[in-house]
Amino acid sequence: MSVQPRHRRPVLQALVEAHNDTSVSLAVLDPAPAYYRDNYGSYPVFTLPGVTIDDNYWDAVTFEPGGDPTGSVAYTANVVALVGSSERWAVWAERSWDMALVLSQHTNGAWTSAGVTFLQLRTH
Repeated sequence: MSVQPRHRRPVLQALVEAHNDTSVSLAVLDPAPAYYRDNYGSYPVFTLPGVTIDDNYWDAVTFEPGGDPTGSVAYTANVVALVGSSERWAVWAERSWDMALVLSQHTNGAWTSAGVTFLQLRTH
């Protein structure tokens, strides 16, 4: 799955619906949270309502603290993690890979046909 935030929206919406999530949380892991705290006075972590994830996700990741685009998660985050409130799925997205890993208990959910390429891997 592409790391680009706009490509994640339909995938996230499908994950939310499949797992009946009431919310989705995102945390930026790289750069370190101290980068955002020191430069923008905030931490790069937020939770959005599950039912509106498709409508609100882009606005949340492109939010510019203090009007400064260099603080926007969409433009500065190299690694992010997302998890639904059900705790039955998670996403690890890494810009340098230009891809994201999706872990879910369901192997063939609607997100696999949400307009991005998926490869299935099995763990044993």
